[in-house]
Order: sequence, then structure tokens, then C-alpha cells
Amino acid sequence: MDTITEEDDYNIFTWKTLYETKYINIKNGERISYRECGKGETIVLIHGHYTCSLTFDKLMKSLEPNFHCIAPCLRGYGYSSYNNKILSL
Repeated sequence: MDTITEEDDYNIFTWKTLYETKYINIKNGERISYRECGKGETIVLIHGHYTCSLTFDKLMKSLEPNFHCIAPCLRGYGYSSYNNKILSL
């Protein structure tokens, strides 16, 4: 596993990801990327505006021994697509 250095903290796009990016295709044709690790009770980590799931690498590393972590990238962020408008919730 690679590690994240203090220098890398300044630009998430230079980070070496600790976890494999996976994808799920949803019915409206969008593709959502996510990363997961660990076993145990599940914790879902949702990033804020203008970020992506990579911001959780350090947190996921510390939670991994005791929890199953899932960190999706919201539509239009990270490697998730944003091809269609949201018409309803």
C-alpha cells in the first residue's frame, strides 16, 4: 500500500490512492465510483462540495481494522459521471 505524505495534502489530485476505485451503474445511465475497505459495521463516508472520496483515505486507513467503509464519489465528482439532469428524488 502507498502512503499519503504531508506534501500531498495540498493537492488531492496528486494523491496516491490507498484503495481501488470501483463502479456501479445506475438505472438512469450514470456511473458512480466508490472505494471501500475493512470488515465489520458499515460506515458510509459522504464528501462535501468540490471534493471527492479521495479526501477520506487517511480516515479509511484508521477505520479499516474495525469497520467496513464505503466512500462514494457523488455525481459529477471524482470518477462519477454526470450525464443527465436530476428530474426527481
